[in-house]
Amino acid sequence: MGRLGSRKLNMTNSTMKTQRWYSVDWLRGIAMFLMIQGHAMFFLSPWYPSLRAGEFSSDTLLYRWIDLDTYAAPMFVFLVGFSLYLWRQQNDKMSLWEQQFTLLKRGLIVFLLGFFVSWVMRGHWMVNDILNLIGVSIMALALLWRAPVGVIFLLGIGLLAVAPWGQAWSGYWILDYYVLVWPGREDGFWTWQEVMTNYYLRGNQALIPWMCFALFGWCAAWLWQRSKLILWFCVLAVYAASYLIGYFEWGTPYVFVYGYYPATTMFMFDALGATLLVLLILSCLSRLPTTWLGRALNRFLTLHSRFSLTVYVLHLVLFLGVLRWWGQLTVGDDTYYTETLFTFKQALLISWAFMLLVAVGLHYWEKHYRGQYSLKWWLRRLSR
Repeated sequence: MGRLGSRKLNMTNSTMKTQRWYSVDWLRGIAMFLMIQGHAMFFLSPWYPSLRAGEFSSDTLLYRWIDLDTYAAPMFVFLVGFSLYLWRQQNDKMSLWEQQFTLLKRGLIVFLLGFFVSWVMRGHWMVNDILNLIGVSIMALALLWRAPVGVIFLLGIGLLAVAPWGQAWSGYWILDYYVLVWPGREDGFWTWQEVMTNYYLRGNQALIPWMCFALFGWCAAWLWQRSKLILWFCVLAVYAASYLIGYFEWGTPYVFVYGYYPATTMFMFDALGATLLVLLILSCLSRLPTTWLGRALNRFLTLHSRFSLTVYVLHLVLFLGVLRWWGQLTVGDDTYYTETLFTFKQALLISWAFMLLVAVGLHYWEKHYRGQYSLKWWLRRLSR
């Protein structure tokens, strides 16, 4: 009876592990879908200038659909902490020091790669990208590798509490946000005070408070193995906090448009709740339907998840890098073709076609090369 009970327990743990990793793959694939779609709209069409000019209402269905890309970055950073907790358990043969040293090297490489992406996107390497944030989050969790989960949770709360202060703070070196980050200083140079402020408080995915998503992801993975029911209650609590903050900050229980660059407290709670909710819903699916559509969707999301680093850099180089370089070569203006080349609907279709073509290419790449020579493959080799 004891052996039978042990066997059932092992089977249950194995099933939970399979469901957990499918959930992580699907969530990362969804985040990649939302990010590529949003970037196509912002870089290839006049969507962003139209938003700044107030030409679009937040009540339109198109606006609401495209604005879902604001959840992509929090999902990626959340999954950093969630995945590292699972990675720690799978690599139990490595000593804690070996795990920490490996992650410190890996985080540093990702952090440096973020500078290249910033240069491709904005022509200035000193603007922080989500890869900078992910790299720092990996290194921070590596340093906290031996810390109790309660300490990590309290640190996340502390970073979250910085959000309203960083949003409202106006030190003398703080420039207007759009001047500082997009397109940058006219002379192309910032003081170190501006650089540090941009990176830590008010920048695009500023390290403080955005890093709290990675810390909460670690805590969620710890709680995941103990009680999913508590996580469902956490979703309710986080959304309740978001509504209350919206009421006190905006005078209404909920508004669709709110500041996320730099992050407001309401956005932080809302994004965390949305990420947890989607992850829990995905975890309820042991597998997608066995129809051809279900298998295709599973393959699509899984490929974009496993090769997420490669796809992220590739789509920025093709969507924005090529446009900037072509504009510089033809008319001497690297921004000449950005935000003007296609209509909104054309950019949306281009993003979908790009993801389908990339999925097909990745399918054959994985089949013939087993994922070798991807950026993730190189990252693992360099961080050994």
